[in-house]
Amino acid sequence: YGVDATGGQSTELVAGGPELAINGPVIDLRDRLLVPGVGAWVSLRGFDGEQVGANPYGKIGLVRTRLPNDLVGFVTDGQLVIAPEDSPNTPVAQFEFSGEDFDVSPDGESIAISTGETIIITDFTGAQLGAFANPAGVAIGSVLWLEDGIYFVDESSGVVRVVDPDAAA
Repeated sequence: YGVDATGGQSTELVAGGPELAINGPVIDLRDRLLVPGVGAWVSLRGFDGEQVGANPYGKIGLVRTRLPNDLVGFVTDGQLVIAPEDSPNTPVAQFEFSGEDFDVSPDGESIAISTGETIIITDFTGAQLGAFANPAGVAIGSVLWLEDGIYFVDESSGVVRVVDPDAAA
């Protein structure tokens, strides 16, 4: 499969191979690439490609890979989608999303969402489990949930900070 560097109309790079118009960033899963095609998801490994399901989503962005349980997460049309890497068209979580960033907990049970003003912790249905108070008005950017806490960029000062997820009220 071949696509041009601008994400525009596809260019055939492998003689006789089909073309694939992409609908978002190519996702690096270390051992293969996951490509959101306009009508289908394609898994690419070396010179081999296989369709791994239809792509019912619009343009995707804000991608998270290497999530627990071989999941991949992305945002599309105002929805946060968490799905298996090998079948991204069958989400295990899908709900409304208006945040700045997100990450999945190391145990694969919860999601941290940066809204820009706070960090909200939800379950996979989108139900809020907790949130952090932000009386200082810190501008919260990217989040990363590691074993020892939720790290975030304090965009007010340019400092990386960490909070204990168990402290969310």
